[in-house]
Amino acid sequence: LQGGLVHRKEFDDCIAAIEKERNLIISGAAGYGKSGCTEAILDYCEERKLPHLAIKLDRRIPHGNCDVWGQELGFPGSVVYSLNCISRNENAVIILDQLDALRWTQTNSSEAIAVCMELIRQVKYLNYEREKKIIIVFVCRTYDLENDPNIGSLFKKEKTSEEEWEIVNVKEFDESDVKTIVGEDYEGLSVKLKRLLKIPGNIYIWQHLDREESYGDCSTTSHLIIKWFEQIVRKSIEAGLQSKDVNEAKLNIVNALEKRGRLFIPKIMLNVGEAELDYLISSEMIVLQNNKVGFVHQSILDYFVSENMVRNYYDGQTVEMIIGEKSRQDPSRRYQVQMFLQSVLEADSGDFIQVGEQMLL
Repeated sequence: LQGGLVHRKEFDDCIAAIEKERNLIISGAAGYGKSGCTEAILDYCEERKLPHLAIKLDRRIPHGNCDVWGQELGFPGSVVYSLNCISRNENAVIILDQLDALRWTQTNSSEAIAVCMELIRQVKYLNYEREKKIIIVFVCRTYDLENDPNIGSLFKKEKTSEEEWEIVNVKEFDESDVKTIVGEDYEGLSVKLKRLLKIPGNIYIWQHLDREESYGDCSTTSHLIIKWFEQIVRKSIEAGLQSKDVNEAKLNIVNALEKRGRLFIPKIMLNVGEAELDYLISSEMIVLQNNKVGFVHQSILDYFVSENMVRNYYDGQTVEMIIGEKSRQDPSRRYQVQMFLQSVLEADSGDFIQVGEQMLL
């Protein structure tokens, strides 16, 4: 957040699991702070000079086998054996983020799962001989951890093994946390907004909103995103830009990311004006990392994708065309469909029922 990384009890739970040499699963809903936990683990490893490796699986999708995948990442072979070579007398940590973002329902799903399983087996095998263990940390949304059989298969306990996974479930902020972060403005907020700000990702958005405005009618993450982007567009005139151009830049980024099913896209592939892109980056809604462009948080991209879905629905497209083929029904798409349904319900309950009926056909 604007005040830096907010220390949470979940951070301590993650560090405690690592110090006990337990493999770890960080779970939680979108925007609840799973990334904050991984940042805390990375800080811990840096402070203690522990060898560590963090990979976002949505950007580096596992395929082939551990050796093939490791070589594509720039290692001589498997990341596990590479990390083992430089950490024989100390603990080491592998963080695999965005597990739920893998396209489990597509043709490469079994291959990606197989590589993850192979990685787990390699760590287990090496740990038999190591005094200081290699610890694996997976990061995954709670819904997919509990309901996706492919993801669940990674963590099944073998009958002959005592190996268990420690699960840290990242929850919403306590009211006292929100009061501390928001400050003296807290008591003046509506009950709905106070409840909404218990989600860390929503506080990030709220901190970017002008305080002189009223946000008492905001009851969902979507409402906060709408208010934020309206403010960004409104202030673009002061920056010497046309609001239409800023809107088009945002839409081009959303369309490019949705088309490729990615959270980041090379800047060179975007048809966006340099001034508009710089403005969106300075507004802290868009980020540029290693010449790749994406939204600061996946939930913001998900909302804008769902906004396109709503627009297409009222332009006459069928629900089947809007939602897409069965092979596209990955975790991210389910979240976008949820936001789409929420927006349609707010617009017209009759349309919501029609959409629901079409989905059930």
